[in-house]
Amino acid sequence: MELIEDKNWRGKGPESDAIPSKGKSGLHTLTELILTKEGDRLLEIGGGEYHRDMPVPVGGTAIGQHKYCGGLVRMYQTSQDWHTIHCQRCSLRVQVPVSQNTYGLVQGWLEAWMWAESVKVKWGQA
Repeated sequence: MELIEDKNWRGKGPESDAIPSKGKSGLHTLTELILTKEGDRLLEIGGGEYHRDMPVPVGGTAIGQHKYCGGLVRMYQTSQDWHTIHCQRCSLRVQVPVSQNTYGLVQGWLEAWMWAESVKVKWGQA
């Protein structure tokens, strides 16, 4: 099941299990993280997998590669409450709460946010 079918996001909501899979280690892994409802994706550098409970490094360490432009992506703390995921090539920016500090939590929060935004659009509140 694909979380994004086309430019109009049609997810299952925050409980979506569209991307997780069982990796070689048997742990739940993510093959990519969907960053935006438009389909921007974060790939693990080298084509590997993210473990859901693996902490996301904050600061200068690249956390992945933007699938579409190929730029390296980093996560920075931009305020007391927010981190910003930033692509160095195309300047894509996505904010996530500081409390979402593992790949699984980041993906879950982004899915919930995209679902909430799709509901707002549906009911004319965006």
